[in-house]
Amino acid sequence: PPNDPRLANNPAQSVESPATWVTPDDYPPSARRRNEEGAVGVAFTVDVWGRATRCTVTTSSNSDALDEATCALIERRARYTPARDAAGRAVESSKTLRFRWVLED
Repeated sequence: PPNDPRLANNPAQSVESPATWVTPDDYPPSARRRNEEGAVGVAFTVDVWGRATRCTVTTSSNSDALDEATCALIERRARYTPARDAAGRAVESSKTLRFRWVLED
């Protein structure tokens, strides 16, 4: 229903840029050894405390190491100001992002 007060009126906002959540230092060693690169699309929930939970890969990089590392890092590092409903209460919300893993020369 469009007027459901439990729905988020104010979306969750990241506290820091998502670019800070996954850095070159985080490159999985196994992926580095195999020269694996790629983009990983993910979906996750931002809980009422602003933490990323229930991360799933929606678009694979075709590297299990990169896919798994992406969700693990998001769940560990992502912090949000939680979404708020019409009454101002924190509510869960969903987010989607895409991260690109590129080996440095």
